[in-house]
Amino acid sequence: MLILVVQVLLGFDYRAVFEPGFNELPGALQHIKLGSLGAQLLVLGILLAIPSYRRIVERGITETFSVVIKRLMA
Repeated sequence: MLILVVQVLLGFDYRAVFEPGFNELPGALQHIKLGSLGAQLLVLGILLAIPSYRRIVERGITETFSVVIKRLMA
């Protein structure tokens, strides 16, 4: 569910960059928009890392997996 939300927000951010009015924004606002896009990509990477780690490394839910999840969520 969270991954779907992040994907939708990423779509809005990517679309905003390609809008004609984006070039008319002040440089600082353009950098903030691109920074928020980068932050959302980082969040998506973390959200995708959790099930991948569980499936590839741990092969199920273990104590180590619980520790990794707590660190990624903090």
